[in-house]
Amino acid sequence: MDKELKIVVSIFLVFLIFGLVSLSTSRIFATPIFLKHFVYLPLAILFYGMNFKQNQSWLLLMYIPVVLLGLLIDDFSVGLLVEKYHVNWLYEITTTQVFSVIFIVGYFGFFILIAYLFFLAYRKLAILIASLVLILAVITCLFIPDFLIASGPIFLLFLAIQIFALNKYSSNESIAKKILTYQFLFIILMQSMEYFL
Repeated sequence: MDKELKIVVSIFLVFLIFGLVSLSTSRIFATPIFLKHFVYLPLAILFYGMNFKQNQSWLLLMYIPVVLLGLLIDDFSVGLLVEKYHVNWLYEITTTQVFSVIFIVGYFGFFILIAYLFFLAYRKLAILIASLVLILAVITCLFIPDFLIASGPIFLLFLAIQIFALNKYSSNESIAKKILTYQFLFIILMQSMEYFL
């Protein structure tokens, strides 16, 4: 098992054990899952720092601002930063239409690029098409209030397909791509835990 995967599993287990302990003491599964974005960002920085000399490490570097965008679009994370550090301007910036457009282009643009780069590794057109359809479905769900809740599970399905396809069909994937799949797995695990709360 790669050290990056061990780190991902270890952090997930800390959250899970915290929840199980609270379940056994108070009969409620409560874990600080709301802090997940504050874990994704340092993890992305750490994994880039550990692998910056690897081939295609620029993918890991590109992932850092994507995770930062994810943190800044999350209302709870921004609210926590504003309350703790009294940076009201941060809330004002992240609630603008311009920031929403930057988020959609930057965040989902990265994942479209990843779908294409992973396609180059495994050469399965059907998986690329399915991936692009899922990303478009996520973006569409973000604009339809009744379907907003579906955007999360659809995005997790997209990430799962990327992990599966790269590990199943690609024999010589780069280390950077493999590390990205570990970070995708971490997102899936944390989001899944949140859905069960």
